[in-house]
Amino acid sequence: MLAIIASGLPAGILPAQVFELYRQRFGIESSYRQMNQVRARTSTRNPVIRLLLVGLAFVLFNLYIALRQNLSSALKQPLKSPNRFWLSLRRLVLLLSRAIERLWGTTEVIQHQPCATLS
Repeated sequence: MLAIIASGLPAGILPAQVFELYRQRFGIESSYRQMNQVRARTSTRNPVIRLLLVGLAFVLFNLYIALRQNLSSALKQPLKSPNRFWLSLRRLVLLLSRAIERLWGTTEVIQHQPCATLS
């Protein structure tokens, strides 16, 4: 595994430097994974719309992080268990989607899922 991580690095780099580079990369990958939890899905090939949806997802994710930090500082104590916070990212997405549906209504979407047949 270490050989894969260090394969593109210059010779003579210290292990502490490799660790720091990978640590920075892990933060980037985590933020993209969490952004994808918020990103709206579309089938359009229009790159402008797709980029807009990614940008909106990053804005929503950053607002969520800021909201958690502000709530934590308003309570005058850090959150003891961030995983048990009442407003999870998934819950925020669900609340926002319900608010948007109430505001603009819903459209009928038919999802095609292959059905397994038993014979």
